[in-house]
Amino acid sequence: MKNLLLVVLCLFSIRSYPQTFKGDIGIGGYISANYNKSEFGKNFNAGVAPDVGYFLFDNFIVGARLGYSYSGSDYDNFPSRRRHYLYLGPLVRYYVPIVPRWIGIMHAGHNWSWSFNVTDDKETYRSTDFQLGLGIGYFIAKNVSVEGMFYYQKEQRLLFLAGLQVYLIRNKSVSD
Repeated sequence: MKNLLLVVLCLFSIRSYPQTFKGDIGIGGYISANYNKSEFGKNFNAGVAPDVGYFLFDNFIVGARLGYSYSGSDYDNFPSRRRHYLYLGPLVRYYVPIVPRWIGIMHAGHNWSWSFNVTDDKETYRSTDFQLGLGIGYFIAKNVSVEGMFYYQKEQRLLFLAGLQVYLIRNKSVSD
């Protein structure tokens, strides 16, 4: 029991890294991929969504995300489909320091998306999507965090995404 208490005290005594200060810039995003195969057919999805933002206040970032994804499916008794998606939208995040190196993340964003089918009918669609998210981040370096977040998207479902965020520290007095 004493060893466990010592480990916990050591973890809490580690110097907290400066992370999300006013004037800093955050660059990050995520990549995703999944493949499903069943007795009825197969489906493949992949995407990338970089984002960039500016900290208006400590722990509060305003930014934008630009994304691309691809979806392809081949199911029995249905025509094959290949679809490309492009989306762009603003985002805001609030970071909550938890313990040294760990932060909680609250996210809100909006996407305008365009999709087009590259198989049979060449149809295109436009839509909008609002998203809310909660997550956690761990700083692996002074200005780099690995983040995991659950998103709820109005037009889709609950998603879990993991990504990397790099903070360009501009305020040198707090980064030393």
